[in-house]
Amino acid sequence: MLVVPAPSLRSPSIATLPPETMLSIFDYLYMAEKVPLRYSGERYTSLALFPLRMITVCRRWRDILALKTMYWESVVVPLCILGLPSLTKVLIGAFTRLETIELYLVSDNRDIIEASAENAHLETMMRLLAPFLHKCKTISIDMCYRSSTVIASRFLNALVARSLVYFSLVSHVTDSIEETPFASFISPNLETLRLDAQTFIGFAEAEGEPGVEVEYGRTLSITSYHPENESSTLTYSELICAIARFTETYGGLLNLAVEDVVFDGLDFGEPEWITTVSDVRFVDMDTSFLCAFFGYFDPPMNPNGGAHLSLTRCQLDIPISVQFIAELDLTGINDGVTIMYALKEWDGLTVNISDCPGFTDDILHVMASDYLCDEVYTFKFCNCPISVAAMRGFIASRSASENFEELYVHGAPSLSDEDKEWFTEKVPVRLTWNGEALKLTDWS
Repeated sequence: MLVVPAPSLRSPSIATLPPETMLSIFDYLYMAEKVPLRYSGERYTSLALFPLRMITVCRRWRDILALKTMYWESVVVPLCILGLPSLTKVLIGAFTRLETIELYLVSDNRDIIEASAENAHLETMMRLLAPFLHKCKTISIDMCYRSSTVIASRFLNALVARSLVYFSLVSHVTDSIEETPFASFISPNLETLRLDAQTFIGFAEAEGEPGVEVEYGRTLSITSYHPENESSTLTYSELICAIARFTETYGGLLNLAVEDVVFDGLDFGEPEWITTVSDVRFVDMDTSFLCAFFGYFDPPMNPNGGAHLSLTRCQLDIPISVQFIAELDLTGINDGVTIMYALKEWDGLTVNISDCPGFTDDILHVMASDYLCDEVYTFKFCNCPISVAAMRGFIASRSASENFEELYVHGAPSLSDEDKEWFTEKVPVRLTWNGEALKLTDWS
């Protein structure tokens, strides 16, 4: 008697799918998930680790993923893959076949890794990747310790990378104040540069080719340099001169950002003039640097009137005078003196003050009595300890102004009906208070 086996109730395993089907699945992950991550900046999520996370599943997946170089054009590489030689082999094989690469090299176990271990792992990784760095459109090296980025810079010295658009070499702990001299660095298409202050000074001294014109302008971000166990030998005049030299080589900057840089207290140098930088953002910078910078800052006239200056948690002990910039942003400033000195000679079009405990009724009173910011069209105040009465006094002082048009206030005390009527009458064009639009003049 013929016995017919019962049908299996077990679902087919994904391991049984043919390579063509698996490639279709991987194509979906690449196109639907990974590619958008490039534009959102979230490169270190689980999906951003595609395809490296996938090839650890099994040997079959590894072999299938190795078939398409497209998957490897933009890749986040954690240092921990050094413990998996088969992964490293696939990565190097893909890089060998590719014409251009977007490389994001990141440390792992940032909370527990020792500097010596990270140094050793990064040096080994850089030796493996060095033959391919000239192909890169993106080089982003994000380490825990600055001593690691010093090691990386030795492999990047004298690099010729004509396709390089984005270069970032940053760390989070300044455990070394060692200089990082670059003899040369050829990257005429560079659009974005992110380096700590000490590394940037070495980079700015490198021999290079003039930068080509880029569509949206260049961005320079000088990141934190805050030595933990040694005194900084960096001076603010050195940094300002380095910024000037960088613009001489690469051309003007659309955006300049400088954050949390500690300087040597003694500085007898003479800064150079900076004349080709538009938007400027400073975070956690002290008065010595700011006063020196603005003393040698002559921004170009912006035909669109869109340039702006942003100060976050900064300090000033004398007024700053800036050639015309349209917009001023003050954020997170506790010191009323700093706010006063930022506003005292401001002649731009917009003032935006947010989350500043130092912006109080006293400041509003001085702005009213001394008629500060008389050229400003738009005032924006968000989450600052100001009263309705003080704001009324300030707005009343603008009654004769031919420039003032708009007032936006958020996180302030509520208005009474009488207050709403008063502000609506005094503010010429637009008025918003705590999210409620009270006036919008239509000129059409």
